[in-house]
Amino acid sequence: MSLWRAVRIMGVGFSQLSWSLTRHRSLAGACPRAHWFQYWTLDEPEHGRCKTLKRLTNLDMLAGTVVDRQVEYALEQVRAGNPLPPDLVERGLRTWERMLAASRLQARRLLEGQPLPYGAQPLMADYYGQPISDREIERCALKVESSLSGFMNCELGARLIKVHPCRWHAPRSEHDTALVEFQVEGIRIYAQIDFHMERQGHWLVIVDWKSSSRVGTDEGLQLAVCGLWGLDRGFGQDQVHLQAAHLPDCPIWAPKNITELEYDAARSQIVVDHQRESQLTEVRDRKGTPVVYADRAAFPPRPGPVVCAGCKFRAVCPEGQAITQTV
Repeated sequence: MSLWRAVRIMGVGFSQLSWSLTRHRSLAGACPRAHWFQYWTLDEPEHGRCKTLKRLTNLDMLAGTVVDRQVEYALEQVRAGNPLPPDLVERGLRTWERMLAASRLQARRLLEGQPLPYGAQPLMADYYGQPISDREIERCALKVESSLSGFMNCELGARLIKVHPCRWHAPRSEHDTALVEFQVEGIRIYAQIDFHMERQGHWLVIVDWKSSSRVGTDEGLQLAVCGLWGLDRGFGQDQVHLQAAHLPDCPIWAPKNITELEYDAARSQIVVDHQRESQLTEVRDRKGTPVVYADRAAFPPRPGPVVCAGCKFRAVCPEGQAITQTV
């Protein structure tokens, strides 16, 4: 029996350790097995399905995607020399309706074993046949409407478009994830930068678009990590300015510097997460290349009605299926 066949039977997946805010949240989540499904199934029997299930989303995240894409579209219009599109809100609501309709078709394709088009994000509820209330759909439609209206009428947006687009980040395609890669303490970091503009050697402004008025629990960590990317690019701490733009609140211009204490806290969190996951994995040789492996037994399931109902991986998790079928 080959090593790789033995590895698959033992339930040991391999990947590479890195850090992102998504991975941080997953590692701190309620179910370790869900984290294993998210990051460690490569060369495992479930890998194909897990790769597909990762693409499932929820209503709030879908609404946030619509807002991000429409803001990017509006800024690209300005980059091309046009004014902000006056119908941005209506355009966003039409996109929202299209994505809801597309989700149902995409979920059906997944269930039939057909591939999804690039960038498709079906709703988890559609995939698992869960009803979505009109009230929830209307709530998220209002989130799209208030966010795009806030962008069109806020001081922050007005200030950004006064800066020549040559200072902005490079143009992006429709499905560009805006990811950047750098290192902290030798750890590979992935971060999403929604918008940034700069004057090399003088200043860097980073803005993160938020489709909610609520301040997220990880917002400070997210901004600090984005700031670390700026420091990695050679900007001084006093040259990096960041703002979480809660668009429904029609944000004012308020980029700020991150304190050394906040940067240290972000570095510490990255190292703590990396050390914690490293303790649950081991390095092995794969055809002359050292590869990090994780045994699924090191990430035990912690099933529960709420946890499993909200987990995109329950289709490949016997414990999750048992819980959701009895509720």
